[in-house]
Amino acid sequence: VLRLRPWPRACGHALTAVLYAVVVALVYHEGGLASLATPWLVTPPTFAILLFGRRSAAAWTALCGATIAAFAVAGAAGVRFPVAYPAAWEGRLTFGSHLGLVCCNAVLLFVFERMRATAQARAEAASAALARMAYRDALTGLANRAHFAHRLDATLARARAAGEPRRVVVLLLDLDGFKRVNDSLGH
Repeated sequence: VLRLRPWPRACGHALTAVLYAVVVALVYHEGGLASLATPWLVTPPTFAILLFGRRSAAAWTALCGATIAAFAVAGAAGVRFPVAYPAAWEGRLTFGSHLGLVCCNAVLLFVFERMRATAQARAEAASAALARMAYRDALTGLANRAHFAHRLDATLARARAAGEPRRVVVLLLDLDGFKRVNDSLGH
């Protein structure tokens, strides 16, 4: 779960609510619990857990469970689905329900992809920062011993591959009194 600012979180809840309303309308329109749309009631909790975490998913799961229970109780009480509405509305309701479901899913998938891309970019930036920290001195920014060993290994491997392992030279400089400099800078 990514930490979202308040407005994307509100948009996510609004989109999940719209998705829920569209699915409930489809279940209602298509004949109650016997509808092929009933399994779609699992989508709001799924989107909620992906967007907001377990607590929101639990609330959406409870709401969807209560909706299924309400349809079951209404069906047991003899309510027939769909409840009478003008025949002229049938085409518009069907079209609107299906279009709403497709649009909500498309928007939520776009949001998920953006979140995934943002998370991947952050992970790559963190990985690059860790690599810099592994091979650079934090105080001076100069290459450290690990960087030297890595570069030396790579150079020796290239020299061996070229058939000239004796062509590598290492120069060692020793600075007198450098310990005082290190000590004065906190090393």
